[in-house]
Amino acid sequence: MRLNIALCDDERSQNGWTAAAVAEWAALHGHLVTVTPFETAEAFWFAYGEDQSFDILLLDIELRRPDGPEAMNGVELARKLRGAGAALQIIFVSGYE
Repeated sequence: MRLNIALCDDERSQNGWTAAAVAEWAALHGHLVTVTPFETAEAFWFAYGEDQSFDILLLDIELRRPDGPEAMNGVELARKLRGAGAALQIIFVSGYE
């Protein structure tokens, strides 16, 4: 199976760790994956508007909020995606208990 996965987390080290875990899982199960990292909800939202080929979004709940009226955290991004009819699977990830 081929999966196109987006990873949205504002922590670069967490993006790297999660991408490595996904690659390990894919190799173990014989899947081909492409993991594309995003550091803000806005960056993903903009990219998704241009390319809706993502199958899965691994989404941090608490994203750093850049200044501006369109600043979103992970939950707000998920709501916006569902409101726009996005069909990709959303998996929330968090470093908090």
